[in-house]
Amino acid sequence: MSPRAPQRGFTLLELMVVTAILGVLTATALPRLGTAFETARVEQASSALISIWGAQRLHVLEHGGPAVSLDALAEAELLDAGLVAAREPFRFSLDTRPDGRWVARAQRSASKRWSGELRCTMSGELQGKVSDGGDQDVTPVQL
Repeated sequence: MSPRAPQRGFTLLELMVVTAILGVLTATALPRLGTAFETARVEQASSALISIWGAQRLHVLEHGGPAVSLDALAEAELLDAGLVAAREPFRFSLDTRPDGRWVARAQRSASKRWSGELRCTMSGELQGKVSDGGDQDVTPVQL
């Protein structure tokens, strides 16, 4: 008998072990990946709220009072019209009261998992959170 040459490749058991390990790693990483994506969306919405805040402050300086809507800020060319028309992943609005106080809002939309609202006050403070209905909350970072 002649000696057998060593075989190349992996055994079925080795491939099954590697597949199981990759499955466990993927199962633990996917929820964190979704939270990371939502954190990026919240930061983008926070940046848009700060832009609305800056546009509103300029409107007060130029016109003596706050704008009553985002459309008014866009018409005054203080805010990008694309932000006014945005509906996903956040819907933006501007609430102006008769006494001149106002708050900019970003409502989470178009998501079955995530919901919530972010606000930017007259002082530029960001408030609110977006939640997945479970144990994951994403809050805006103060600038």
